[in-house]
Amino acid sequence: MRITKFLKVFMSSILLIEPAKTKSGSDSIWNTIKQSSLPFGLLQLAAFIKANNIKVDLIDLQVKKFSEAEFLERVLKLRPDFFGITANTVQIKPGLSIAKLLKQNFPNIKIVFGGIHATVMADEVLAEQFVDFVVRGEGEQTIVELLAGRAYSEINGLSYKINGQIIHNQPRELIADLNLLPTPAYELIDLKLYRPTLGNFKQLPSVSITTSRGCPGTCTFCFSGAMGKKIRFMSAQKIFNHIKFLHDKFGVRDINFYDDTFTVNRANVFELCKMLIEAKLGISWGCMSRLDCVSEEILEMMHEAGCHQIGYGIETTSKEILENIKKRVPPLERIKEIVETTKKIGIEVRAMFMLGNPGETEMTMEDSIKFAKSLNADIYLFNVTTPYPGTEMFGWADKNEYLITKNWDDYDLYHYVMRLPTVDNKTIEKYYKKAYRSCYLRPSFIIRRLRKINSWNLLKAHVQTFTYFLKS
Repeated sequence: MRITKFLKVFMSSILLIEPAKTKSGSDSIWNTIKQSSLPFGLLQLAAFIKANNIKVDLIDLQVKKFSEAEFLERVLKLRPDFFGITANTVQIKPGLSIAKLLKQNFPNIKIVFGGIHATVMADEVLAEQFVDFVVRGEGEQTIVELLAGRAYSEINGLSYKINGQIIHNQPRELIADLNLLPTPAYELIDLKLYRPTLGNFKQLPSVSITTSRGCPGTCTFCFSGAMGKKIRFMSAQKIFNHIKFLHDKFGVRDINFYDDTFTVNRANVFELCKMLIEAKLGISWGCMSRLDCVSEEILEMMHEAGCHQIGYGIETTSKEILENIKKRVPPLERIKEIVETTKKIGIEVRAMFMLGNPGETEMTMEDSIKFAKSLNADIYLFNVTTPYPGTEMFGWADKNEYLITKNWDDYDLYHYVMRLPTVDNKTIEKYYKKAYRSCYLRPSFIIRRLRKINSWNLLKAHVQTFTYFLKS
């Protein structure tokens, strides 16, 4: 996909920056299991920029630890015309700090913000005098048009300032065919510096990738529709080529599909599985799925093709809460059947729950934990409900004055940023800790997990995780 109609002879260069995330509270499980995530969005963006013959560099401050002087020296050597900084909610404060530092030292270089937080909070981000532009939504075509020198007023998806007044151009049209996107620019990073989340991989090296965009769901806690209401998929051939490239070029042995619902396009999954089986690459992989988007047939095919783990978003056992958050899941007995079938086939189950949703009570949390244990899942993940800016839940909490803070550092799935009229946060904290301890420290669970350890990496992961639970 090339932008050609309005290019100037001189093409601006850009340095893309992934800010470090603010560290969660000391008691957060994410401090134990979260490693260094691949900056997949920036890598995809960089590849698109390169495909349009524009110079691009990338610095990932999650894995590259610089002093301030070292960072500025690195930037000086690269001499870009633009800085492009991505940020989700917990990255926005570190991202703005970087932007301020860069503008103080390189006042003539324009600063562009992108990412979900900048998209939904563009006015807030542009209110900072050192920020020049915000790219809203999908950024590939918008950033290329900006770098190519197109008039600001003609660039869809762009927000900017004129004499202090914030201007929002009309939204950018979504990329209809994701197959036209180039392979992410992995050459801009050192893959050896990245480690997946503990429990999400079977072998190393492991890489997380995304193969679709958009979501038809209406869950109030999610950025529903931020990438479009219609899911756009890469073809099975495109996904396979990507995996084979990672395997052949970098020796990648494990893939974590980061799509919200990887199995919603069953025909695509079947075709991909056939390719993986025939290729015999020895790749293991995991994904997330809706409970109503799997069948025994597709699970068997996925297992044969190397799938070792599926994450199911169960959230809660309360029908009232599920209605409040507009989450559709099958009845509890059907959930049990799906989990049992998945495990019987040989695929691990990662059961995911939320504590602190609107309508939550001590009884609903007790019921959710009891049900979680009855599943005998392989991995459990409990998060404190976090109403991210731009979501329906954030609007509800803000309108009803339930938000405790708008300190974005605390929006980390661990801190309590919302108070509820039905239960106090001390009680939620008690059940958050109880959930992990009661699920993971059962003798039957420990014995099952020990039997599955077949590598040094898995042993280390288990030791780190269980140490956390013993201390919590």
